[in-house]
Amino acid sequence: MKLMVERDAASIGSGGSGLLDRAFIAEHTCGIEALNREVEATSWDVIIRQFGLTRAAIESAADVYASAAASFYATEWASPSTEMGRPMCSRQRISCC
Repeated sequence: MKLMVERDAASIGSGGSGLLDRAFIAEHTCGIEALNREVEATSWDVIIRQFGLTRAAIESAADVYASAAASFYATEWASPSTEMGRPMCSRQRISCC
């Protein structure tokens, strides 16, 4: 998602219309501003460490996502839990093209 937010901002900054469907987001979502702030504040080092992928692999997935005719993205927070004996706060995000 960080790449999509960055690419959307770059598109708008260069005079484009952006990559995100703002009308759909405004009508069908809530909390997008807070989510965008969180995404912008999260460093690439943290993202790479948490996903266990290289930035190039993440960029490749973002390219596929960005080129899709339609896409869906959801995020859900879960309470702190334990998984494999480690306390953790879990957040799930689902993307479908």
